Amino acid sequence: MQRFRGVQELRSRQYELRNGKPEKEFERERRAKTRRGKWTPEEEELLEKLINKYRHLPEPTIWNTISGRSVDGSPPLLRTGVSCNRRWNRLHPPPLYRTGRWTKEEELRLQEAIWEQLEGKYQVAVDVLVGKPTTTELNLSQWPPEQQQLPSQAGLPILKIASRRLGMLNWLLIGEKVGTRTDGDCRGHFYHAYHNGNRGPWSEEEMRRLKEGRKMFGRDYWKIAEHVGTRGPRQVTSLIYVQERREKQRQRAVEDSKETSLGTEE
Repeated sequence: MQRFRGVQELRSRQYELRNGKPEKEFERERRAKTRRGKWTPEEEELLEKLINKYRHLPEPTIWNTISGRSVDGSPPLLRTGVSCNRRWNRLHPPPLYRTGRWTKEEELRLQEAIWEQLEGKYQVAVDVLVGKPTTTELNLSQWPPEQQQLPSQAGLPILKIASRRLGMLNWLLIGEKVGTRTDGDCRGHFYHAYHNGNRGPWSEEEMRRLKEGRKMFGRDYWKIAEHVGTRGPRQVTSLIYVQERREKQRQRAVEDSKETSLGTEE
């Protein structure tokens, strides 16, 4: 029996068996047919119809589903799922839309909306510690005061990141219940704020293990996160992105200084 290294690899194999080709190849072909640039009124109207038709689907499934679809014999919507999501949020921002730091009231509405969809069976949090047993404990001392849990959550299991149950959350409905944030804002804030990984600056030990993990596993962020042990894959990905961007800026500065010195000598 074939063994898979992680959830993503297993999902990719299942996708290939269902569709007859690897997911990455399918996505490349689909993206090659998609349009870019300004949306037309016809596309916006089609987007409205597709959202109404597939509104029951969870996010991000709904956006990948409506991409390339049509209704009533109309031409298909040749936009990527990401483009559809962004356009929808621009066309239908919450009436009282706001940005910046989340308030205590917003945090409460977010927790209540997620708690309702989880049917009160799990904590409103995500277990991001890869390779460790499922836990019921959260390091709440690191959480800001406005994120304190709803009553009766203590002792309930915490869903692992990339679990099927978390993937079934309908962020469109959650965004509507929060009222002041888009579905994308709610989803991003949940995964960024409601987790059991360490927060704040990385310790010297964490940085050492991150460096070791990059040498051993390359760009397999899940394996690197498992090696670090105290941070989630998203935290690992974010820090590596920052490190790579700073390294590129440093190299560019060195190259610019060399060109300047050569010009001065001439």
